[in-house]
Amino acid sequence: MASDTALLHVAPGPRGAWTVVDDASSQALSEHADAAAALRAAAARAERAGGGEVLVHDCYHHVHTHRCGPARSSS
Repeated sequence: MASDTALLHVAPGPRGAWTVVDDASSQALSEHADAAAALRAAAARAERAGGGEVLVHDCYHHVHTHRCGPARSSS
């Protein structure tokens, strides 16, 4: 993965919420009610950043990779 692309993590957070975390800063960017909403938010953020990967950490400590391309402009 090129250094100018996003690397984000989706992981279970406190109180049953799911968080989106930026790998570069390790700070939570957003919190969501479920994993699907967190993945959508992370994928949209990665696409706006020009592409990247979202690593989804499930509650069983497995990691699933979701690759995102750059955002497409609407014509």
